[in-house]
Amino acid sequence: MSFPQITTLTSYSLLQSTIQIPDYVKLAKELGYQILGLTDCNNLYGALEFVETCQKEQVKPILGLYLHYQSLS
Repeated sequence: MSFPQITTLTSYSLLQSTIQIPDYVKLAKELGYQILGLTDCNNLYGALEFVETCQKEQVKPILGLYLHYQSLS
């Protein structure tokens, strides 16, 4: 693929996705992705699993975070 998917939510984004990291990385590898991103919402709990799975599949991982915040002013 000529461009990576970088805004994918996984099951670590509670109630927003059912994508499991091993399945996501495996499918991306089958489709020819060399770079793959993960952008979960309000947490980075899946970051270690994602990086380790990508390294195992020889895919370069990119980590992101979609953060909701509220100003107190």
